[in-house]
Amino acid sequence: MTDLLRAIVYVGYKFNSKWLLNTEFEFEHGSTGAGGSVSAEFIHLEYTHSPAFNMRFGLLLVPMGLVNELHEPTVYMGANRPDVEKSIIPSTWRENGMGIYGDTGTVSYRAYIVNGLKGSKFSSGGLRGGRQKGGRAVSDHFALVGRADVTPRPGFLFGGSFYYGNSGQDLARENANVKVPTGIYEGHVDIRHSGLWLSALAAYAKLGDAAALNETLGYTGNGSVGETLNGFYVQAGYDLLHRTTYVGQSFMPYLRFERVNTQASVPSGYESNPASDKSSITFGAAYQPEPRIVFKLDYKNNSNEADSGLDQLNFQVGYVF
Repeated sequence: MTDLLRAIVYVGYKFNSKWLLNTEFEFEHGSTGAGGSVSAEFIHLEYTHSPAFNMRFGLLLVPMGLVNELHEPTVYMGANRPDVEKSIIPSTWRENGMGIYGDTGTVSYRAYIVNGLKGSKFSSGGLRGGRQKGGRAVSDHFALVGRADVTPRPGFLFGGSFYYGNSGQDLARENANVKVPTGIYEGHVDIRHSGLWLSALAAYAKLGDAAALNETLGYTGNGSVGETLNGFYVQAGYDLLHRTTYVGQSFMPYLRFERVNTQASVPSGYESNPASDKSSITFGAAYQPEPRIVFKLDYKNNSNEADSGLDQLNFQVGYVF
């Protein structure tokens, strides 16, 4: 299968030295027909007070993981994003809200209040369906999300983030609201030094009211939502053209190992689907003739506890300007 997966257009405007507008619009799958769409990826008004304290208002990218805020093809390893950052951290993830952010030079932070996820769209495959994406978002419940990163020296990043809020929104069962308290937590490291790129991330999510959510949605057997979800990945690459005469170019072989389980535990009376416990090994290479263009080719070996994994051969062309 071939696919014009996405094209993104950025538009920004600076009103004055303090106020600015940042927007991105995403075109997916080449058309608004045949499963394609056009969406606002983010639209936020910003008040820039100082490097250490600023404010954002609008449709915000949720500041979790290594991919959600920086997801252009030239800045992440692999033809596809890690599965952990799709099913547990549901990238690309944006919600309506407001918050503060800043950078002291060594430490950076973000803290937002956003509308909560929509638990009625959770499934045995994870939390991805619960994104509301800013469109008529049901806001009976809000969530708090925070992130902090430490950069002790250029190219070395260590950090973590959390999300907590109710996801029940307008769900009700037997005349009682189903709140579905949802917590997502992750830690990450990203090191880029002398041609080496090494990164890792671990994520954990926990849902309350999971049994009530299953009953409300009619899920039975191994179709249960995960009461807990967990996953991690580690990946490494090395630029073979680093410190050569090919200035501005990069050729990076890379390797990723990943494991994710969207039904690490389920409520009593339900069972986990072995296919939800997945692992994969991806190996390939990325060539950049110049920093804003990338060609990626990789092979992904998928396996799960049900022995039903299908392997993938992926080729990607990406650009940013």
